[in-house]
Amino acid sequence: MHEALLEPHSPVVQRVYPEHLTGDELEAMQRLYIADAVEAYHAIIEGDAAKESLGRYFEAKARGLAATITDPDQKFWLVKQNGGVVGMAGYNSKRGLIHSVYISSDVRGQGYGNFLMSSVLEETSDNPPRSRTVQVASANVGAIKFYETLGFKPTGRSKDWKVDDTTVIPEIELAI
Repeated sequence: MHEALLEPHSPVVQRVYPEHLTGDELEAMQRLYIADAVEAYHAIIEGDAAKESLGRYFEAKARGLAATITDPDQKFWLVKQNGGVVGMAGYNSKRGLIHSVYISSDVRGQGYGNFLMSSVLEETSDNPPRSRTVQVASANVGAIKFYETLGFKPTGRSKDWKVDDTTVIPEIELAI
């Protein structure tokens, strides 16, 4: 199990192995996934119906997280502090895609995202895809700036993420 420490009593980044994941850790990941995803996307979409649809989408994705974690092409990391999960990230090794990067709003802005992504980038540096990518809502300027500080650059590729029949979120791709 890979662990990296900032300093004594600081958060730990821990690689998640399905056979060692506890029910409490999975529930914490699901709560974090829903809370942070909904918070991030609610800030960039309009309309109550679209926000409700988005909430349902992320709740369904969070319920499927247990199956995603057991997929051999997926890798996950947790940021833990004082026994609780305060951050997470996933990586699809087949696609070279870093995904599900969430940091609890309680600790956001304190370097946890940099700490997490440093571990993810280090552990995925020898993966076969030509680059590692992230896909970000084009209106999520804060996330785009965060990834750019890590060395990610826009690839020029974009896509529309269709949440439902009426909600479409434009996304851009960045690569390192």
